[in-house]
Amino acid sequence: MQTSPDSELRWHPHLAPWNNDPVPFFHDGTYHLYLQHNPAAPSFGVMRWGHVSSPNLVDWTVHPEAISPGEVFDIAIWTGCVVAHDGRFYAFYTGIRGYNPLDQCQCLAVSDDLIHWEKSPLNPVVLRVPEGYGECFRDPCVFRFGDEWRMVIGSQFGELPVLLQYASADLIEWTYVGEAWRAPDGRFGFDAECPDLFPLEDKWVLLTSRFANHWQVGSFDGSRFIAEKSGVCDGAFLPSEGGFSAFYAGKTLLDGQGRRLLFGWATQVEGPDWKGAIATPRVVRLVDGGLRFEIPAELEDRFVLQPDGSRIATDGPLTEIIDANGHWWTSP
Repeated sequence: MQTSPDSELRWHPHLAPWNNDPVPFFHDGTYHLYLQHNPAAPSFGVMRWGHVSSPNLVDWTVHPEAISPGEVFDIAIWTGCVVAHDGRFYAFYTGIRGYNPLDQCQCLAVSDDLIHWEKSPLNPVVLRVPEGYGECFRDPCVFRFGDEWRMVIGSQFGELPVLLQYASADLIEWTYVGEAWRAPDGRFGFDAECPDLFPLEDKWVLLTSRFANHWQVGSFDGSRFIAEKSGVCDGAFLPSEGGFSAFYAGKTLLDGQGRRLLFGWATQVEGPDWKGAIATPRVVRLVDGGLRFEIPAELEDRFVLQPDGSRIATDGPLTEIIDANGHWWTSP
């Protein structure tokens, strides 16, 4: 799928030549998808936020670049989230202050229309990682909890992934309140990229990425997330053998139908002069204490039923398979 002259896209949305981590958001009947992209080359580079939107998950319109690099706190724009409050929209993202060593902070941009964004003059809103934690300090996830806003940021403690939690009354001033979660062992990798923490029915769900997109279902009391069941969103991964899932950096939105939709980066997908696309969004369900992913009704006609009960969708170089047990696989 390529961009047409009128800037309309059909699924799968990508903004050539390079795209990765999605930031999905739904408002007033429209799905907005912000995503890291590099307009200069089909490789990771000086990242910024691109923007596409859709009324139906099928037809996508390309908008101007949403958030561009600055000169001090955000010489590159890495991923984050978008929330709404009092009629305005707040985009939180990781700003890169420098490389070698990697220097990260958390920044804010504000919009009235989800198209035009203005960076806060108070940036960065979270300056640096607390003492004792590792290089990873990125990908803020902001949500409402009670009468406060919470922000969780992916990090690492030694070789274990952790989530660092901050609290705010106004989305501007943030106070560190401690760890929201620490992995019990190495099954989740060594750090926590692209965290997403959200309620689902009577449970809470935590998504993190390293080698694969991991899910955990459990409880969250405003202080700590406690896992009860875990798995991976897509396919098999074997970090001991150098494996890496083709579905990564998953983030969710809650749409006008009350559906929790998961969007993820199809990491190994590429075409002429571009690399990286967004996998088919999935409806997230709570089944038998764990997660199950289903095809949104709008995109069911892309999947063809096979004799063995599996379903396959192929769009250009991207293949997605749902086996008879409901497990998803994404591959080039």
